[in-house]
Amino acid sequence: MPDKLMLYHQPLSLHMDDGGEQHLLWAREPVSGWCHARLYAGLSPQLLTHWTQALLAACPADIQCVETFGFDVSLPGQEVTVKAHAQTRSAVQVTVPLREIIPRVSVEPAGELLIQLCAFYNQGKAQKRLGDCTPQAFLEALRRKD
Repeated sequence: MPDKLMLYHQPLSLHMDDGGEQHLLWAREPVSGWCHARLYAGLSPQLLTHWTQALLAACPADIQCVETFGFDVSLPGQEVTVKAHAQTRSAVQVTVPLREIIPRVSVEPAGELLIQLCAFYNQGKAQKRLGDCTPQAFLEALRRKD
């Protein structure tokens, strides 16, 4: 039964046109591949807690444990085990404007595009390995015990 989320922090050093230093926070449920990601200009312990709480609310699985890579998080009032790994990553540097690599960011902010990509992956296409369900539908069915 899927009950764990893997949470990652990836610093980004983007071109000045794209906001410079950014932080990619992303999560993945390892059984279904369900994913959730957000892009932030800055990080704080409060932001990490808020993001993780929003992530837990959005995830259709009954999450009992989160493993973090590159950050630690506090989840007061939640019965979720947190296992922090001290892994740190160097910033990924993108020296050209994102619109040259991903034309869509000319009309849509990168953070919004990231949200749409996750939603499409989670809900857009059924996968054989998940019994011809999308990751979202697979986790929802398990939670309902279908």
